[in-house]
Amino acid sequence: MASSSSSFRRDLGCPAGKAALRFSARGIHWGGESILTVPWDDTFGKLLREHVPYAESGTAVHPDVPLVDQGVDSAGLLRLMMAIENAYAIEFAMDQLHEGVFRTARSAWTATAAIRAQTSP
Repeated sequence: MASSSSSFRRDLGCPAGKAALRFSARGIHWGGESILTVPWDDTFGKLLREHVPYAESGTAVHPDVPLVDQGVDSAGLLRLMMAIENAYAIEFAMDQLHEGVFRTARSAWTATAAIRAQTSP
């Protein structure tokens, strides 16, 4: 008799022997196929995992789920902003915290990349 997990994978079209859903530092994978990749570099991903309480070690933070829904409070947003500033030698305007720049990981990365592009030689 087949185990329920193997029939579950088969019912969902997942190849035998592969985990149906797997999280990694670079995204979410289904049966060995990438279904969601993160848009940022490894440094930004590491900073997120250090500052987002609901991120398990070695897994990606969802780019489009609000950071507050992933366990980041207002003090955590400030710490994340300062960590990003230190890591990339950039500076955010304080009002960007209130403008939704740090609403999601994707919006924070977009702002980070834009500031880096403006300050690059």
